[in-house]
Amino acid sequence: AWWLELRTEVAQHMYSVYCNAVIGYREECAIYEDVCILSNYGTAVVLDLRSPSLGQPVRSGFARHAETQI
Repeated sequence: AWWLELRTEVAQHMYSVYCNAVIGYREECAIYEDVCILSNYGTAVVLDLRSPSLGQPVRSGFARHAETQI
């Protein structure tokens, strides 16, 4: 549940600065004696997901790869 809370907080911060994606996202856990420290971080960015030539949303490379496998 703690990781979910941290991920939700990252998403809230992302939206609060008018971004639509987080890149370089990482999660870390450090244990010092009887204390566990959870941390996460990334960079909030605005991604333009439209195709430069058509003004249409760009599909991810994964989606294109999945279609060719069907």
